[in-house]
Amino acid sequence: MIHFWKQPFSKILETEENKTYWVGDKFTPIHEGSLLITNKNGRVIEEKIVRERLSEYKDNFFKSTGILKIAPKFGKKFIQWLGNGIKQGEANLYLDEIIAKHLSESPIYICDITGCRWADVDNLDDLKRAGKLLALD
Repeated sequence: MIHFWKQPFSKILETEENKTYWVGDKFTPIHEGSLLITNKNGRVIEEKIVRERLSEYKDNFFKSTGILKIAPKFGKKFIQWLGNGIKQGEANLYLDEIIAKHLSESPIYICDITGCRWADVDNLDDLKRAGKLLALD
């Protein structure tokens, strides 16, 4: 039996302890939403919200899963960023967009879970698709 939740989390647990990771899957034509772009070292250098098909899909384009593994040093900064975002009236922004404003301040690396089963759930239709995709055997 394959447990869908074990696949991505096993990969996350294999990452370096003192680095912060943003969990992502290769960005393909089936994806929309938060696109993460990495440099050659796997550091996330840019985030964009994508609503339509791209003209090309590169190997360093990842779909954010919305999951972060946060190193202790990064945690305090992360809390400050979120708090400042709320104070500045950004409470309706995606978490990804708030983090994106600070990518140059603290390194965040991609944890590539390409090939793992997972689902992005933003609405009821997504939840129905996720139920089918993630149904346990």
